Amino acid sequence: MDKNELKQAVLNSDLYSRSEKLLINELISISIDFVSVASAKYLMSKTGLSQTTTYTSLSSLKKRGVLIVNNREPNSYTLNQEELTRVLNFHKNKNES
Repeated sequence: MDKNELKQAVLNSDLYSRSEKLLINELISISIDFVSVASAKYLMSKTGLSQTTTYTSLSSLKKRGVLIVNNREPNSYTLNQEELTRVLNFHKNKNES
């Protein structure tokens, strides 16, 4: 899956708030095989979001199943590939119609 195409699909999606989009796209950028390792401090510096907004958005993305916490590694998240594929497909369908 092309990271740039996926990031564009997330940005154009109506499924996420602005802050969630910024976090998802940063995690996509640094991911390897849909796994990202990033502290909240790193994410705040890259997105410009406040600490409260960062933690609230990460919590929301975890509850909704977009992010899965990898308990064996600190600050490690797996991006839900099925969810992101769905977002990409919605994006492609919007552009085709």
